[in-house]
Amino acid sequence: MISLEAESLILTFPAKGRWVAGGDPPEPYPHKRIVMELRKAIANGEYPLMSRMPNEKALSYRYEVSQYTMRRAIDELESEGLLKTVHGKGRYVVRSVPASE
Repeated sequence: MISLEAESLILTFPAKGRWVAGGDPPEPYPHKRIVMELRKAIANGEYPLMSRMPNEKALSYRYEVSQYTMRRAIDELESEGLLKTVHGKGRYVVRSVPASE
């Protein structure tokens, strides 16, 4: 196994396992995929600046993931400064994303 890795015939991805070089790479973690999709939706104007986002349950249903996974994606967008949570009111888009991101 080590000799195959040394020859770059097998690639090791942390928490994903080993993959044969040249094959399809592993899918990103579900919350990372959702972060990318939500960034794209914000950039395309689906969620305009200062608009209220759908609630966590609705988003998790739409993206077919658990609410925990959706919360991780939303937390990441909040840490980037794209979303802001107002207690008792919801989450709002507070910064737009350039379309190229």
